Amino acid sequence: MQTVRIYTQDLDQLDELRKVQPYAGMFAFTSDWDLPRKHTFTYFTDKDGEEAAQECYHITNAPEELLNEFEKHVAERFRATKTMSLSVGDVVRVGDEVEYLCASEGWLSRRFA
Repeated sequence: MQTVRIYTQDLDQLDELRKVQPYAGMFAFTSDWDLPRKHTFTYFTDKDGEEAAQECYHITNAPEELLNEFEKHVAERFRATKTMSLSVGDVVRVGDEVEYLCASEGWLSRRFA
């Protein structure tokens, strides 16, 4: 089992940063590793690597009728957090070594351990 952690862009922190740096974060929702993010959700999966990141994207974006029972359960818990679905600029950390940045097409990855 892998731990999957979702880090979404922290729009409140971006707003505060813009007060002192007007152009800071002007490219929110882009593939920038350095934007402020906050941990919003964690779940466990039997998938690894980019396959786990793709599963996470599917769970948080697909309509319920396209989800299997496991995915529905995770989606229900995720939606209860009132967090926006995973989108460009958000990060999915899989396990304890690799994180995936949701890009406009696919994923960018980096090791962090």
